[in-house]
Amino acid sequence: MPTVVRRAVPADARAVEDLRLAGWRAAYAGLLDAGFLARRAVDDGAVAVREAMLADPGVVCLVAEDDRGPAGFATAMAARDDDLDPAVTTELGGLYLRPDRWRQGLGTRLLAAALAERPAPVLVLWVIEENVRARRFYERQGFRPDGGRRVLDLGGPAPEVRYRRTGSWAAR
Repeated sequence: MPTVVRRAVPADARAVEDLRLAGWRAAYAGLLDAGFLARRAVDDGAVAVREAMLADPGVVCLVAEDDRGPAGFATAMAARDDDLDPAVTTELGGLYLRPDRWRQGLGTRLLAAALAERPAPVLVLWVIEENVRARRFYERQGFRPDGGRRVLDLGGPAPEVRYRRTGSWAAR
């Protein structure tokens, strides 16, 4: 079965959360506290929040499916940062793939599809500063750090940097 990309619906919430958690465990191994990652679980509360997000017409969430089921997802929405104008700025709220689908072009495909469905002259995203693999991916797509920084508590301090891209979208 070829990989199909489609709009996510609320019934996809658990599968999307499963992908997000699997993505965290693979991408953040060695970057975040191992115990913190091991304790993470998809629970009914997270699924309910995701269901509400997937029902929101202002949020674009696309799911990629292959012969093994959900292979990845991308979420785009109005920018949530106070220093950005949400009328002209789209935020990539998440892009996660099953690790067996890394480096096969699916991330680029999902990113392009999500941002094409929610076009804006300014595109932003947040990435954990030490996540070099993800940073290189976004830089290949034309994103650059814009000076935005924040620190999340993910079992310890996890500094993030904001990336920005301006102009019309075309995958690199």
